[in-house]
Amino acid sequence: MKRIADLPIVQKALRRVQRHGLMNTLHLVFVRALNHVVPFKILRGVHVAKADPGFLDYPAAYTPSFLSPGELQSFADQPRSEMSRAFVEDALRHGDECYAICDGKNLAATADPVGIPPAGESCGMCAAGQEAGAADSRGAFHGL
Repeated sequence: MKRIADLPIVQKALRRVQRHGLMNTLHLVFVRALNHVVPFKILRGVHVAKADPGFLDYPAAYTPSFLSPGELQSFADQPRSEMSRAFVEDALRHGDECYAICDGKNLAATADPVGIPPAGESCGMCAAGQEAGAADSRGAFHGL
Protein backbone atom coordinates (compact mmCIF):
# COMPACT_ATOMS: atom_id res chain seq x y z
CA MET A 1 0.00 0.00 0.00
CA LYS A 2 1.33 3.43 -0.97
CA ARG A 3 1.84 6.12 1.61
CA ILE A 4 0.00 9.39 1.02
CA ALA A 5 3.33 11.24 0.80
CA ASP A 6 4.31 9.02 -2.15
CA LEU A 7 1.35 9.99 -4.34
CA PRO A 8 2.35 12.14 -7.37
CA ILE A 9 -0.13 14.90 -6.53
CA VAL A 10 1.26 15.17 -2.99
CA GLN A 11 4.82 15.25 -4.33
CA LYS A 12 3.84 18.01 -6.74
CA ALA A 13 2.19 20.00 -3.93
CA LEU A 14 5.26 19.62 -1.72
CA ARG A 15 7.54 20.84 -4.54
CA ARG A 16 5.24 23.83 -5.06
CA VAL A 17 5.37 24.67 -1.33
CA GLN A 18 9.18 24.43 -1.40
CA ARG A 19 9.46 26.65 -4.49
CA HIS A 20 6.71 29.21 -3.85
CA GLY A 21 5.84 28.99 -0.15
CA LEU A 22 2.79 27.74 1.71
CA MET A 23 0.65 30.89 1.27
CA ASN A 24 1.15 31.02 -2.52
CA THR A 25 0.33 27.32 -2.79
CA LEU A 26 -2.82 27.70 -0.69
CA HIS A 27 -3.84 30.72 -2.78
CA LEU A 28 -3.48 28.67 -5.96
CA VAL A 29 -5.51 25.78 -4.51
CA PHE A 30 -8.24 28.21 -3.39
CA VAL A 31 -8.37 29.97 -6.78
CA ARG A 32 -8.55 26.68 -8.68
CA ALA A 33 -11.28 25.32 -6.37
CA LEU A 34 -13.29 28.54 -6.66
CA ASN A 35 -12.84 28.50 -10.44
CA HIS A 36 -14.63 25.12 -10.57
CA VAL A 37 -17.66 26.74 -8.90
CA VAL A 38 -17.55 30.17 -10.58
CA PRO A 39 -15.35 30.28 -13.70
CA PHE A 40 -13.19 33.41 -13.86
CA LYS A 41 -9.77 34.64 -14.98
CA ILE A 42 -7.30 36.84 -13.18
CA LEU A 43 -6.03 39.41 -15.68
CA ARG A 44 -2.56 40.77 -15.16
CA GLY A 45 -0.89 43.68 -16.88
CA VAL A 46 2.11 45.96 -16.77
CA HIS A 47 2.13 49.74 -16.95
CA VAL A 48 5.39 51.59 -17.56
CA ALA A 49 4.98 55.23 -16.51
CA LYS A 50 8.48 56.32 -17.53
CA ALA A 51 10.81 54.23 -19.68
CA ASP A 52 14.56 54.16 -19.09
CA PRO A 53 16.04 56.08 -22.08
CA GLY A 54 18.64 53.33 -22.48
CA PHE A 55 15.91 50.96 -23.61
CA LEU A 56 14.89 53.32 -26.42
CA ASP A 57 18.19 52.97 -28.33
CA TYR A 58 18.27 50.53 -31.23
CA PRO A 59 20.86 49.56 -33.87
CA ALA A 60 20.86 51.64 -37.07
CA ALA A 61 19.85 48.62 -39.19
CA TYR A 62 16.44 48.45 -37.48
CA THR A 63 13.40 50.66 -38.03
CA PRO A 64 10.86 50.95 -35.19
CA SER A 65 7.37 52.14 -36.15
CA PHE A 66 3.67 51.39 -36.13
CA LEU A 67 2.87 49.10 -39.05
CA SER A 68 0.44 50.22 -41.73
CA PRO A 69 -2.62 47.99 -42.26
CA GLY A 70 -1.03 46.59 -45.43
CA GLU A 71 2.25 45.77 -43.70
CA LEU A 72 0.39 44.14 -40.82
CA GLN A 73 -1.70 42.01 -43.20
CA SER A 74 1.42 40.91 -45.11
CA PHE A 75 3.05 39.79 -41.84
CA ALA A 76 -0.17 37.96 -40.93
CA ASP A 77 0.24 35.89 -44.11
CA GLN A 78 3.54 34.54 -42.74
CA PRO A 79 3.05 31.38 -40.61
CA ARG A 80 5.79 32.38 -38.14
CA SER A 81 3.78 35.46 -37.11
CA GLU A 82 1.15 33.16 -35.54
CA MET A 83 -1.63 35.60 -36.51
CA SER A 84 -4.63 34.70 -38.58
CA ARG A 85 -5.85 37.09 -41.25
CA ALA A 86 -9.25 37.15 -39.50
CA PHE A 87 -7.61 38.29 -36.26
CA VAL A 88 -5.74 41.11 -38.02
CA GLU A 89 -8.85 42.25 -39.90
CA ASP A 90 -10.85 42.29 -36.65
CA ALA A 91 -8.10 44.21 -34.85
CA LEU A 92 -7.87 46.80 -37.63
CA ARG A 93 -11.65 47.18 -37.68
CA HIS A 94 -11.45 48.13 -33.98
CA GLY A 95 -8.69 50.70 -34.62
CA ASP A 96 -5.93 48.58 -33.11
CA GLU A 97 -2.31 49.19 -34.05
CA CYS A 98 0.90 47.15 -34.06
CA TYR A 99 4.27 48.62 -33.08
CA ALA A 100 7.11 46.66 -34.63
CA ILE A 101 10.83 46.79 -35.20
CA CYS A 102 11.79 45.79 -38.72
CA ASP A 103 15.10 44.77 -40.24
CA GLY A 104 14.45 45.96 -43.77
CA LYS A 105 11.31 44.11 -44.87
CA ASN A 106 11.68 41.46 -42.15
CA LEU A 107 9.94 41.58 -38.82
CA ALA A 108 12.53 41.68 -36.01
CA ALA A 109 10.35 42.34 -32.93
CA THR A 110 6.93 43.61 -31.88
CA ALA A 111 5.27 45.00 -28.79
CA ASP A 112 3.14 42.69 -26.70
CA PRO A 113 -0.62 43.04 -27.18
CA VAL A 114 -2.51 45.78 -25.40
CA GLY A 115 -6.07 44.62 -26.03
CA ILE A 116 -7.85 41.34 -25.49
CA PRO A 117 -7.79 39.07 -28.57
CA PRO A 118 -10.89 37.24 -29.78
CA ALA A 119 -11.63 33.89 -28.14
CA GLY A 120 -9.25 31.21 -29.31
CA GLU A 121 -6.70 33.70 -30.67
CA SER A 122 -3.36 34.44 -29.05
CA CYS A 123 -1.36 37.19 -30.64
CA GLY A 124 2.08 38.27 -29.49
CA MET A 125 2.38 40.82 -32.24
CA CYS A 126 -0.54 43.26 -32.42
CA ALA A 127 -0.88 46.23 -30.14
CA ALA A 128 -4.56 46.87 -29.63
CA GLY A 129 -6.50 49.96 -28.59
CA GLN A 130 -7.88 51.12 -25.29
CA GLU A 131 -9.01 48.03 -23.40
CA ALA A 132 -7.45 46.85 -20.15
CA GLY A 133 -4.76 44.20 -20.45
CA ALA A 134 -4.71 40.44 -20.09
CA ALA A 135 -1.94 37.89 -20.28
CA ASP A 136 -1.15 35.50 -23.11
CA SER A 137 1.25 32.60 -23.36
CA ARG A 138 4.23 34.67 -24.41
CA GLY A 139 3.94 37.79 -22.28
CA ALA A 140 1.72 40.33 -20.66
CA PHE A 141 -0.73 42.57 -22.44
CA HIS A 142 -0.06 46.13 -21.47
CA GLY A 143 -3.10 48.24 -20.57
CA LEU A 144 -2.93 51.92 -21.44
